[in-house]
Amino acid sequence: MFFTYSAHSASCAAGIAALTILEEENLVEASATKGEDFLRRLRPLESHPHVREVRGLGLMIGIELVRDKADGEPYGPTDGMANQVVAEALRRGVWVYPAGDGSVPDALLIGPPFTITEAEMDTVVAVVGEAISAVCGD
Repeated sequence: MFFTYSAHSASCAAGIAALTILEEENLVEASATKGEDFLRRLRPLESHPHVREVRGLGLMIGIELVRDKADGEPYGPTDGMANQVVAEALRRGVWVYPAGDGSVPDALLIGPPFTITEAEMDTVVAVVGEAISAVCGD
């Protein structure tokens, strides 16, 4: 069973072009290196009283938010802190994703493009830190 654009020649050509660029420019390998650098830049946020942990793999990085870092107490289920931090970061010009589940109700996900620059990383780090402080307090 095929859908309207399944195996459409233009879609296939676009997919092949994207895969070619990924391979020729070593973007997957570069994302691992950039991810390590980005994670190193973000780790100081762990000193914030409402950031429990910064962790990631490649360019997929998560920041766990908590009400009380000392005992790991999460925010309440209706507080929506991750959404508030995302909105504040967006007001400051940076998009990050809200995330969370049952065990970690409030987290931020940073998933930049493979082509992120060092200057852009620095901007994200500064803005995310500012947004966390503005929403959660210092």
